[in-house]
Amino acid sequence: MGGRAYRLFKAYFKLLNNHLLYRHIYILGKENIPDGDDPLIIVSNHQNNANDALGLILMFKNRQFPTISTSGVFLGKLPLLKSFFYGLGMLPAYRADYEGLENVTKNLNSQEEMERRLLLGCPLIIYPEGTGQFGRYLGRFIPNYLHLAFQAAESEGWKRDIKVIPSANHYSDYFDVQTEFMIRVGEPVSLRPYYERYRSKPRTTVREINELLRNKVLDMMLHVEDREHYDAIDFLRTGAFGDSFAGGRLPLPKRLEKDKQFVRLLQEHGDGGFYEDVLRLRNLERTYSLKDQWVAEKTGWGQWCVDGLILLLFLPLWILCLWPHALFYWMPTLLLGENLMYTNTYRVLLNSLVLVPIAAIVSVGVTAALGVWWLGLVWIALWELQARFAWWMWQRLKKLRGQYFILAHKSEMSEVKDVRDKIASQLLFFNEI
Repeated sequence: MGGRAYRLFKAYFKLLNNHLLYRHIYILGKENIPDGDDPLIIVSNHQNNANDALGLILMFKNRQFPTISTSGVFLGKLPLLKSFFYGLGMLPAYRADYEGLENVTKNLNSQEEMERRLLLGCPLIIYPEGTGQFGRYLGRFIPNYLHLAFQAAESEGWKRDIKVIPSANHYSDYFDVQTEFMIRVGEPVSLRPYYERYRSKPRTTVREINELLRNKVLDMMLHVEDREHYDAIDFLRTGAFGDSFAGGRLPLPKRLEKDKQFVRLLQEHGDGGFYEDVLRLRNLERTYSLKDQWVAEKTGWGQWCVDGLILLLFLPLWILCLWPHALFYWMPTLLLGENLMYTNTYRVLLNSLVLVPIAAIVSVGVTAALGVWWLGLVWIALWELQARFAWWMWQRLKKLRGQYFILAHKSEMSEVKDVRDKIASQLLFFNEI
């Protein structure tokens, strides 16, 4: 896909991604990417499958950013998605652990193509971890991308400088819609000063640069080093305790810095007994289908009745807005089953390629059959507002149900309250140390 067709589809895709999937997208440090056609490689952490690469690709209006992606998306059962990824300039990377040794040799074709595109001025997006992570932490960097860069420089007689730019993705939530997403772009690292050294000590040179770039990415992201207690730490960070002790209510860039401080505090002072209490609280709340923020709020029956009456008044409009947004939200989830880390990847890709066009045709078709075809166009034009309202209403209905349980089941909630109070006192103690 190239030229005008690429730009038009990218604009359409960006509209859906930036407005239907996310509530807000932050791009920090975009000025660190040089203009012109100098060879560039962007290396980043990898936490949310295709959404990571799409966030970088959609930052720019007129530049095409080829990227190496796990080959699973190319070997899947949906040919349309395969064509879409190729059209965006993405190339497959085959791993012995996942696709078998017999497919690994195919990486040579991808590497040759990436070198060619790099020297043509197409910035490359590469994820050196070699796989997506299942949490907010950074894996080890595989340095193949640096060998690719030095080989490309050597092929042109070491005349051109190749720069590597560290980048980091951060999500307020991996799985829901109308959340926040942030990309941070660091200052480029020039490889020219390393050319001479690489020719005499390639492995040492690559190892040094690889560690430098990994540390730069690490500094820009939320990294939970304590993987053993990751679930407990993430529960605290994203729940009501995060609102009180970390950056839960702040815009994502400020929230990230507060969250990093909070995670450091927990990793310095948390112990096995403390994390057992945290997981106990998490499991209790999951059993009752509660969010920690609802439990922390002091809501009485009077406020609950007022909130319920307001939602009741909005209910007819919400039901109307379920077309087509319930389809956009739940259909990708139904296709995925339990493979949650692909949730928003499927939402944005399946919606843009299949569900949105079908819903638009059906909306216009039905209204045309009723003699008011223009109403279908107006309905489509209001999709963003409908999506935001539908999601807001859905969250409020879930909260209303949760608050009813909290108010009506005092005995069950007494145990939850006791555990929360114990955790809160321990967190206060950590802050005072």
